Amino acid sequence: MPNRIVNALAAVFETKRTRRPWREELHPRDSKGRFIEAGGVARIWGGGFARVVRALSQTKVQVSDLDGGNQRPIQTSRLTMVTRPDGSAPTKSKDKVQAEEERRDADPRRGNGVDADDNGDPDSRRSARPG
Repeated sequence: MPNRIVNALAAVFETKRTRRPWREELHPRDSKGRFIEAGGVARIWGGGFARVVRALSQTKVQVSDLDGGNQRPIQTSRLTMVTRPDGSAPTKSKDKVQAEEERRDADPRRGNGVDADDNGDPDSRRSARPG
């Protein structure tokens, strides 16, 4: 179908984005059953705080020291969430987590997951590593 026809159809019809299906394995929970969200701050059993980088599996997440240095995997049962990425209290609500995911997906500054894709972004929590 030529682009001219597709563009004409797009002008006539409105499309709506559907929600992605919920996948429980992508949403690990902490020792109290609350969601662990990337970007949130967690208290590590044995002392200390760390920022959650990403989920590795249902039972493990990658965490980073608050200064952005040392990264390591940790069992989800060994941490307790302190704050969500937006600074609010941790939640057990699936709807709140889905709303946060949709907000992040709609953000035009969101990268494609490449390490250095947000160099120069003043909101970036990670600085680019030289080399």
